[in-house]
Formats: sequence, structure tokens, C-alpha cells
Amino acid sequence: LDKRVEAVRCVVTDDIDILYSTHTEFVQVKTSDKPRWSISTVTTRARGASNNLIADSSIVHKSMQCASAPLDKCKFRILSPRDCKDPLDFLEIEISKRGGKSGRQVLIDELSSKLKNYVAPAGNTVSDWVDSCWWSVIPSLREIELTALNNIRNAALSLHGVILSAESVVESIWVNILITMTKKSALDRRVYTEDDK
Repeated sequence: LDKRVEAVRCVVTDDIDILYSTHTEFVQVKTSDKPRWSISTVTTRARGASNNLIADSSIVHKSMQCASAPLDKCKFRILSPRDCKDPLDFLEIEISKRGGKSGRQVLIDELSSKLKNYVAPAGNTVSDWVDSCWWSVIPSLREIELTALNNIRNAALSLHGVILSAESVVESIWVNILITMTKKSALDRRVYTEDDK
């Protein structure tokens, strides 16, 4: 249980912002059954009307565009059930454990080449993104559920001194959280502000 979390914003169903007292983490959830993620899959632009490519629409572009000043207060995470191919797998190393590990510069060079040295509106570069992005692999929905149920039990105990012994109570709380998040993420961006979400 991370007590630094102050709020969670549901931008859309698969994009979540976690506001900590120290920084904001922009989370993208990828549920694709693609084999392993690669430089190509994270830099491929989306297609729009008439099958035309949309500028700056790849996974990396979209993640980088979330940043705002000050950049050192922005962190990025990508969650997926599949792992990454080399050199993208460098992102699977937790940020705090990357010191002395090889692969950073190769990843930056390959992403920069594919994205034509893209710089996001906030001024952040590919190297800024690599240094503040962690790719977390969670292989199954059941693992997510078990972690969430455990977190609910821990929060009830540490925040309120309540032991939730009945599994049905814990599962009911979990279902209510999912329903609330789904409703919030479905709000139309044109009508609602980020704070409403």
C-alpha cells in the first residue's frame, strides 16, 4: 500500500493517471495478444480516416505527450501480459535498479531513429521517456485480481484497523472499484475535465 497516492484519474479505460504526492505516473494498459512487444510495435502510428497514418500516434508518442513540466515529476508505466524483445526489454528493469545495466543507449538510439528524434510538447525527449518509463508484465488477469484483493485487505487494516475476513466483502469492494473506474473512464472528454475523472 503506497500512502503517497493522492488520487487516480481514469482518462480512458486503458489509460490511468496515478497522482502521488511526489509525482504523477501515466499508465497505459495494453491487453493485446501480440507475441512480444518490439520497437516496431511501440513506434507504429495508428491509422485514421481513409486508412491514413495519424501523426505522432504511436504508443511511445502518446505516452510522451502525457508529460508536463516539471518533467522530473512525470513517470510512465506500460502494463501488458506479454514481455518485450531486446532492446525494448530494458524497460522491464525497474527504474531504481537500472544503474550499471546495459541496453539504455541502444534503446534510445533505436527509438529516436524510428521516431525521427521526436520531442513532445512539454519538451521531453526519447531519452527522458526511457529514463522515466517502466514496462510491467502481469501475465494473467487472475494475478491482477489476487493483487487487488490483497491490497484491499491491507488498506482496510492499515487505514481503518479493520480485518476483512469474509471473501465476499473483499470481492464486493473490488467489483465496486471496477464499476466506478469503468464509469469514470467512459465520461466524454469534451464535457468532463480531468478532475471529474
